[in-house]
Amino acid sequence: MLIQHITLSTGNSVTHRLDTIDPKAIDTCRLLLPTRGGEVPGFPNWKVNIPGEQMFTIYHQSQPIVTCGIGKGDDPVWHMLWKAQSDFAQAISGLQVKASIPPKRLWLAVLVCPALALVPQQHFSWLADFERTLAAALLIPK
Repeated sequence: MLIQHITLSTGNSVTHRLDTIDPKAIDTCRLLLPTRGGEVPGFPNWKVNIPGEQMFTIYHQSQPIVTCGIGKGDDPVWHMLWKAQSDFAQAISGLQVKASIPPKRLWLAVLVCPALALVPQQHFSWLADFERTLAAALLIPK
């Protein structure tokens, strides 16, 4: 299963195969689904809230860092995330959001919250991996 992982603020987009993600990591993320989130396993001070099957927000020390949405094509989730990202960009820097048109294929869109600026850069790599792994847990049937 392919998914296009898009950072809305920058327009950075990478296609990933979800079937190449470690199945044990996906199973670990599945443990978060019945409770609609909780502490990110192995990462103290990181939590995730999963309000539904298409969205989740990742927090660091109680601050929202990213909100992710999953959809395909012109899904309403895309437009909601894009509007919120656009509002953040305008309020903070007057910049425009780079990603504006949803891809036709399955996507994982990432709304970057202002508090990301407070997170040490060494967390960025695993954060993107966690976003994809949690998306896989939501999308791939057990």
